[in-house]
Amino acid sequence: MRKVNKNFLIRPKSLGAFGAPYRKALGILNRNRSWSNQSTALYSSPSILESLNKIYDGKCAYCELIPQGSPLQVEHFRPKDKLAEDTSHTGYYWLAYEWSNLLLACSNCNSRKGNHFPIRFVPNRVITPTFKNGEICERHNYILNEPLKVESGMLLNPEIDDPQQHLVYSPVGKILDLTDRGGISIEIYDLNRDELYLNGRKKIIDEIYSKLFRVLNRYLKNNRHPEIVIEDIEDIINDMIVQPIVEKSSFTAFFKSLLLRFDLYIIDRFPQHNIKFLLRRAYRNVISE
Repeated sequence: MRKVNKNFLIRPKSLGAFGAPYRKALGILNRNRSWSNQSTALYSSPSILESLNKIYDGKCAYCELIPQGSPLQVEHFRPKDKLAEDTSHTGYYWLAYEWSNLLLACSNCNSRKGNHFPIRFVPNRVITPTFKNGEICERHNYILNEPLKVESGMLLNPEIDDPQQHLVYSPVGKILDLTDRGGISIEIYDLNRDELYLNGRKKIIDEIYSKLFRVLNRYLKNNRHPEIVIEDIEDIINDMIVQPIVEKSSFTAFFKSLLLRFDLYIIDRFPQHNIKFLLRRAYRNVISE
């Protein structure tokens, strides 16, 4: 998960405050006072998907995966229907079309999160919108405004939170928590499921190590010139770590962590001092470019 920048005030065309479809949809919410299986066409419109894809570089807000096959989906950070933590709650139906409540998620993260929205203090749960002249007061829908702000949600939101303050990658690519919010987010988003950890981040580290091992093993056996080996190592770092960052591939935050903490993830795996020296030389050359 990585921090993204989203302008909450500049809304996609389909959510234009004076547009007829938007006003009609909001009117139905006003009358029903619940989600009531309304049409999803408005919040999943092409203009919203296009805007969210630009913000998230076509990746899931939670796991940073570019899914293969099933498309990314518009996700409601605060669920629009009955909550998993409190089925008596109608859900935050009044936020169904609120731009600051819409994220982009892969189908796996979306289904795992479902209607979960745990908060730190249950009595602070907002159970109804603020009404003005009998209609939902849209000014109170903004995610950073009261009364929503006082709920103190436990799930990380990459549009508001800096995930680096709550999550860290272990030397084998497993996501660990630094805070209670990080721990709950790992659990509910299932950020260490096989496709992300074993077949994702751990596999990336293992493949980088394997390539470096082959290059360095040839050096030890054949006494290749150190400068040639350093160049080979630089190529591997550039191809397998730097390039995915430049191309905004899946797991960008993880690749950045690999680059920043190369000693922890890669160099510490090699016991020989002369090999560590070559790896550090190559690494310094790459980051100085």
